[in-house]
Amino acid sequence: MIHLIHGRGFSEGLLTSALACGLVLLVGMFTVRGRASVAGVPFVVACIVTFEGFGPFAEIARVPTRVLIGLAALVAGGLAVRLAALPFGGAVLLFLPGGLVLGYGTGLAAPGWPAWVQPLVAIGTAVGGALVADTDRARRHVSLGPILLAVAIAGVAATVPDTEHIAVLLGAAVPLLVWAFPMPVASLGPEGAAAATGLLLWVAAIDGRGRPGSIVGALGCLGLLLVEPIGRRLAPSLDPRRHVRPPHSAGEVLAMVALFVGLQLVLTGYASRIAGFERTGRNAALLLVPAAIVAVVVACGLPPPPRAVKRV
Repeated sequence: MIHLIHGRGFSEGLLTSALACGLVLLVGMFTVRGRASVAGVPFVVACIVTFEGFGPFAEIARVPTRVLIGLAALVAGGLAVRLAALPFGGAVLLFLPGGLVLGYGTGLAAPGWPAWVQPLVAIGTAVGGALVADTDRARRHVSLGPILLAVAIAGVAATVPDTEHIAVLLGAAVPLLVWAFPMPVASLGPEGAAAATGLLLWVAAIDGRGRPGSIVGALGCLGLLLVEPIGRRLAPSLDPRRHVRPPHSAGEVLAMVALFVGLQLVLTGYASRIAGFERTGRNAALLLVPAAIVAVVVACGLPPPPRAVKRV
């Protein structure tokens, strides 16, 4: 991890994302309560700019045109989700075209990768993007989406054998923390949540080629971003008499954020350093299944958001 921080990809990703950070903060000044739900899109744009080497930046890695098309489709799907306030199923359907382009149109075919990589990226982007967007929206009052995504990216960086692409995402993720802490000013937004999820899974597939188990582990690194909506929906049906009030005071909110971040670190660490270090995707998946079950159970007991969130 130390060599990543000192590399060119990290530093240039950090710089371009920091410039985007300023734009998001400017937008946040003119939105309700000073929060802007668009932070994910500038993050993705900053990564692409860094890869391609626009302007004063040197090219780090060429990104296939179809990756850009897939990301654009995810942003468009997220915008439709925002405008129409679509439920989870509708979000999955709208994110599926972008996921299919990323999975099947960007050169992730055998013999370079196992046959399951393409559907994993495609379906993982559609379903994962919808879950990440759901979590981001439900917890946008404390900007948990950007924080949890930054932890997930660090986990992917710690598990994939090649780090040329993920180093850029790692650098670009640092401003995500600035947007979220100590004052929550931005969430990812449905457009940014879907595009960031798709980009992360595509990068994991590219950089994880030398150890396929790391690609599966990378999906698990999303951790709470994937299981929080499931737990939030299951909790009332499992215990109808359960009444847990949302945190109100500043101390309670800070404790809740610390709880979420701590759980995300545990889940991401397990997915990254244990499941992700398996050579095969099958073994990595077998290790992730029990962790996912435990994570869903834990998510059922997490404090609810300030009000019920039924739509992405």
